[in-house]
Amino acid sequence: MKRYITKSTDDIVLDDLTELVSETTLQQVQDTFTEALGIPILFVSSNGRLVTMSEKLETFCWQFTRQGKAKKPCRNCGRHEAAGSAHSEFDCSMDLTDIALPIKAGDETVGYVVTSLVTTEPGAPSALAAALDSGIPAPKAVKYASSIPVGAPDWKNKVWPGLTALQSMVSELATASRGNMLHTIVDPLTGLANRAYFWECISRELETAKTHNYPISLLLVDLDGFKEINSVHGHVTGDRVLQSVGKIILKEIRSSDLVARYAGDSFLVMLRCADQAGAEIVAWRLDKRIAACDIVSRGQKIPVSAHTGLATFPTCAANDPDTLFKTAFADLCRSRESSEMLDQPKAA
Repeated sequence: MKRYITKSTDDIVLDDLTELVSETTLQQVQDTFTEALGIPILFVSSNGRLVTMSEKLETFCWQFTRQGKAKKPCRNCGRHEAAGSAHSEFDCSMDLTDIALPIKAGDETVGYVVTSLVTTEPGAPSALAAALDSGIPAPKAVKYASSIPVGAPDWKNKVWPGLTALQSMVSELATASRGNMLHTIVDPLTGLANRAYFWECISRELETAKTHNYPISLLLVDLDGFKEINSVHGHVTGDRVLQSVGKIILKEIRSSDLVARYAGDSFLVMLRCADQAGAEIVAWRLDKRIAACDIVSRGQKIPVSAHTGLATFPTCAANDPDTLFKTAFADLCRSRESSEMLDQPKAA
C-alpha cells in the first residue's frame, strides 16, 4: 500500500486504482470490453493518471498521448468535479462527447473508466479547428481529427449497459481488495492499525525523516492493572476499556499521526514532525485523558490509568524502529518506577 492509515483505518486514503487492482488485470479487462463494445476504453486513476493503454489512444483527448505524459485529464472535462456522481458526461472544448464512470471502493472513488470521445461530424471539422487553435501542429491535428470515431445519435444507448457492467465489475474487485487489505493491517478489536503495519509505516517514516531532517517521536502507552480489570470485571469489560482508550488516543493526536494496538494492553503512537518537548506534552495529555475516562460495569466505575514512555529521533541515538522502541520502553519503565516510589508511604 502506498498510503498510510492516518490516525486509524477509518481514515484510510487510497486514490490510486492500481493499489487495489493490478494494472495487468485492468488492461486485460479493458481489452476485452473494448473489443466487445467496439469503442476504445481507458482506466484513469482518481488523480488523473493513466492506468492503462489503448491501441486507439489517439481517439481520446489530445492530452492523452501514447507516451502517457499527461498526468491529468483535460481540464475542460471536469472529471474531478463529478467524483461523487453515479455517472458523468462532459462537454469537451472540441465539441466531443466524453463519458467517465467512477470506480468505487466502498464509498471512495479510486478511478474512472473513460470511453472514447465521439463526434457526430464526419471528419470532425470542429475538433480539427479546436486542435489547431490549441497549438497542435497541423499534421498531428489532422491525424487526430480523422481518427475520431463517428457515433450515431443512439451510440450511448447501445454501449451504456456494457459500460455500467464494466464499472460495477471493477468496483466490486476494488472493494473486495480494499477489504482484504484492511484485514491484514487492522486490529479487529479496536479498529486501529496492527503492530505489523505500524512497524512498516514507522520504518518508512524514519527513512524519510533522515533524508529531510525532521523529528519523529514514538509513544508507548501501557495501561495499569489491566489483568486485574479482566479478572475482576470480565473480558467483555476489558475489551470496552481497550476500545475506549483507543478512541481517546485517536481524539488527542493529529490527522498526520498514527496509532496502533501493540499488544494486549499497550498502544503505539507515531508523532510526525514532533520533537521531544512536543511528544512529552502529548504523553502527559494522554495519561490525563485516560485517567479521566468514564467506564462503568455493573454500576461500578472502572478505574483506568496508563503510563507512557517516549523516544524521539534524532534526539536519542535510535535511528531504526527497534532501537526507538527499546528507548521508549526503557522510558516507560522509569516512569513506572518513579510513580511507584511516589506512591510508597513515607517512613514514620
